[in-house]
Amino acid sequence: MKYFFINEHAIEAMGLDIGFEVWSLGHILWLVFIIAAGIAISSWYKIQSAERRRTVRRIFALYMAITETLRDLIIAFTGYFTMEYMPFHLCGLALFYIAADAFIERQKLTKQMIAFAFMPGAVAALIFCNWTIYPFFNFMNIHSFAFHAYIIWYFLMIYRAGEVRTDYKEVWKTIGAIIVLVPPMFYFNKIWGTNFMFLNEASAGSPLVPLWDIFGTRFGHLGYIISVICFVIIVLHGVYGVYKLIERRK
Repeated sequence: MKYFFINEHAIEAMGLDIGFEVWSLGHILWLVFIIAAGIAISSWYKIQSAERRRTVRRIFALYMAITETLRDLIIAFTGYFTMEYMPFHLCGLALFYIAADAFIERQKLTKQMIAFAFMPGAVAALIFCNWTIYPFFNFMNIHSFAFHAYIIWYFLMIYRAGEVRTDYKEVWKTIGAIIVLVPPMFYFNKIWGTNFMFLNEASAGSPLVPLWDIFGTRFGHLGYIISVICFVIIVLHGVYGVYKLIERRK
């Protein structure tokens, strides 16, 4: 518990080596727990009444917002809050879409964005987690695993309950929405020294690293960003194919 509230900047400043490795036992246990809990939660959710499911979605959205706010307050109290903690990564934006989905009835856009952008993004974040600098018994580590798990659990709830069915045209709408975010986010990163959506630098250990090594080193940021967009198009088509296979089996 000695390092429970320590921040990554303090870890770097003190030269501590207290983090964990991707695919270590602890990482695998977290993934197993998230999968098992997701199956259990969504199985319970889909047998509830429509009114209770609506209440659960809203509680879920509020809980996500509260935990994110508490995280920011803790970081602020330790004196390390910077622009990089703003919710402008893809999974951070999921917070707003899930809230909109939970509180605004009968609209399709948020569900499709959750299905094609935020759920795959959360899965990728959990597999290629970039918070390995933290020890396992640290609130930032726990929050990072849990927050991405919330996105996956929310999607599993509405998907298994039949509240969202994927549509191919929504793949391109999602891609379009992501592309619209790229220019302002890129320049925001330039101004504030951040790396939201990993547009200015590939996240270490992620599939984006080869894209930077191949295209970024030859063509600069423009080449890297174009390669990322192409990669996203391929991945989202793969995700759509998985959804269709699942729905066909059903």
